[in-house]
Amino acid sequence: MVKIISKSSPESTEIRRFGILAFIFWAAFSAYYPFSVVFLSNRGFDNISIGAIMSMNSFIVVIAQPTWGIICDYIGSTKKVFLLNLTVAALLLASLPFHSSKASIVVTLGVLTFFESPLPPLLDSWLIRGVKEIGHSTFGNVRLWGSIGFACMAYVNGKLIDLSGISVIFISFGIFAVFTLLACINIRSNNISSDSIKKSSAPKSLNIGKLLKNRNYILFLVLATLLTIPHRSAYIFLPKLFDSMGAAREYLGMSSSILALSEIPIFIFSSFLIRKLQPIYLVLISTIFFIIRQFLFMVV
Repeated sequence: MVKIISKSSPESTEIRRFGILAFIFWAAFSAYYPFSVVFLSNRGFDNISIGAIMSMNSFIVVIAQPTWGIICDYIGSTKKVFLLNLTVAALLLASLPFHSSKASIVVTLGVLTFFESPLPPLLDSWLIRGVKEIGHSTFGNVRLWGSIGFACMAYVNGKLIDLSGISVIFISFGIFAVFTLLACINIRSNNISSDSIKKSSAPKSLNIGKLLKNRNYILFLVLATLLTIPHRSAYIFLPKLFDSMGAAREYLGMSSSILALSEIPIFIFSSFLIRKLQPIYLVLISTIFFIIRQFLFMVV
C-alpha cells in the first residue's frame, strides 16, 4: 500500500532529493555521452579507430557492470560504490584534454569506462530501492527528472561547443559531477542503500552456476545484447551522421535533448504500463520503435 506522506515529511524530502540527484547526474553526463565521439574526431581518430575504441569499451562494460554489482552486494551499499565510481570517473574524464598521445587517450578511456559504465544502472538500482522503501512515488516519476536534466544540458552543451570548442564539455561535466557528489551526500544511506538489505535478506554467497542455468534469464540477456549492440552503435556514430550533413554541434545537442524528452511520457506512465502489460512485451514494443527510428535515420 502506498504511504500517504505530507509535502514537508522526511520521506517527501528524500524523494525530492532523489529527483535532484537524477537531474544533476544526467545533466553531467549529457556533456560526455553525446559528444565523446566529437572529442575523438577532434583528436584525429578516424571512423575505424573510433569504432575499435567503442568496441573495446563495450567489452569492458561486460566485465565492469557485473563486477561492481557483485561488489555492491558484498559490501551492502550502492551509495558507497556509486560515490567511488563517480569520483574516479570524474577525475579520469577531467584528465582527457591534457593527454597528448592517442595511446594515452585510448588507455584512459578504457579505465574510465570501467568506472563510468556501472553508474547509470547503479543509480537506477538505488532509485528503485529508495522509492520502494519510502513508498511515496514511483521510479518513473523520479527517473524522469534525469531525462529532463539530460535534455536541458545536452542542448546547452551543443551550443557551448559551437561557441567555445569541445573542451567546454569537460568544464560542464566537472561542475555537475561535483554537484552530483554533494547531492549523494545529502541522501540518507540507511534508508536507500542496500545496507539494511545486507543485514536482513541479502544472500551470503552468489551461486553463479545456478544463475547461468536459468534459461529465461540467459534468453533475456541474449535479447538485451542483440538490442544493445545496434542501439549503441547507432548512438555512437550519430555525430558522424550530423557531420555528413554539415550540421552544427547545436543540432547534435538538440537531437540528444529530443531523445531524452521522448523518454518522459514512458516514465510517467511506466507503472500503469507495467500493470497492464508484462515487462517483456514493453521491451518488444520498444524494439519496434527502435527499428523505426533507425530506418528513419537511414532515409534522412
